[in-house]
Amino acid sequence: MEDTTSQDTYTAEQRETLESGLRILARMIARAHLRRQGSLQSEGASEESGSETGRARRSGQSD
Repeated sequence: MEDTTSQDTYTAEQRETLESGLRILARMIARAHLRRQGSLQSEGASEESGSETGRARRSGQSD
């Protein structure tokens, strides 16, 4: 069986496409995270508040 972990497995064009796709994915994840953070803060559950309600909301728990 061939070792497919070496750097020369992909062409330069394939590596560029892969890296570009990973950058796009990372950007999407970061935006979703910021949107989620913003919606939590607008509900009064910001990280700085330290309230029990905010912690329960962030962890997905409810009373």
